[in-house]
Amino acid sequence: MALQKNFVNGPAVPRRTGRPTEDLNAVYTYLYKVMEQLGHIVEFLELQGNRQGRSIEDCEQAGKSLGEGMKSLKAAVEGLRYAASETVGGAASRTAAIPMGKVDGTSTSTAFTATVPGIRSLYNGVLLWLTNGAVTSAAGFTVNINGLGAKPCYGSMAAATQSSTIFNINYTMLLIYNESRVAGGCWDIVYGYDSNTNTIGYQLRTNSTSLPMADKTYRYRLLFTSTDGMKWVPATTSTSTNATAARAVNQRPINPHGRIVYYGTTAAVDAGANPSTSYLWSQYVATLGYSFNRTGAALVLTYPAPVWLKAAPQADGSAILDDTTPYVQALPSAEDGKIYIYLGTAVSATTVEIVPEHPIYQYKDGAVRLWVGP
Repeated sequence: MALQKNFVNGPAVPRRTGRPTEDLNAVYTYLYKVMEQLGHIVEFLELQGNRQGRSIEDCEQAGKSLGEGMKSLKAAVEGLRYAASETVGGAASRTAAIPMGKVDGTSTSTAFTATVPGIRSLYNGVLLWLTNGAVTSAAGFTVNINGLGAKPCYGSMAAATQSSTIFNINYTMLLIYNESRVAGGCWDIVYGYDSNTNTIGYQLRTNSTSLPMADKTYRYRLLFTSTDGMKWVPATTSTSTNATAARAVNQRPINPHGRIVYYGTTAAVDAGANPSTSYLWSQYVATLGYSFNRTGAALVLTYPAPVWLKAAPQADGSAILDDTTPYVQALPSAEDGKIYIYLGTAVSATTVEIVPEHPIYQYKDGAVRLWVGP
């Protein structure tokens, strides 16, 4: 059996590319080749041990080769640690987190720069969350991550024209890098829209009128899913058309995991009747006063800041909105037995940009945690 003198002529150590999947595959291939080489060395030593008058030089060389092989094996293991690590250049963290960054203080509405941990190069599929520090320009904007170049941003379903969508300050966008859409590459915006213009193209609207109202519903109300999933439950049943009038919170139980939509018109809808699909929005700049004004004075929200709905969880998994403080802008710091449903971000003193997803939180065992049910 021919034995390689050492591992200099063995498999080449893979170089890091900054692309985690490729790095991991290369290291696995390298590790397999190293193990194959070590197997040959062990076979050689066994043969030498069975020979009479074996060559001392051959045995010494085999021992040296085995030592080199162990070093190569160690290098392969280190490569695996690198490729699967949470550190810069490695793969996603053990929680599969998407890297997140925030634009710096010098960015303008047309040119954003940001530092995002873990991104060393741009290629198809690079994914990140980015919180903007200024209202984006309707004329379009670029994003420069880690000094890798200013790249234009495009709507994920739009033609090859730069995004004219307006994103409010502190809005978090989900971006994915696209090498082939335009020359030089670009970022595709793949998470929702944000606008104060109420333009239909920037909002998300329902396409079905299949659900009737559980109670007679008046203008500009938040609607929740009933416990059986068959009706819309309005936030309040008040008949007042005045945005600043005090309103009682509807105490009908809701499904806290169900959809939340905004009824965005003035026409009243009777209980049992279906609202027009043209006015049910799951992402929209909603006027909150018609749903939750408890004081009889103009609603005053802190903005930009998150808004949560406060509710009491029930034993059957349903929830009842708090009749005193139906919404808050800070999560609790101690257990209070309540759950907090994320609604969206306040963008003015009276309006909230509601979003399609509504995770639920509860303070439990010394920390705020996701709530999934009783």
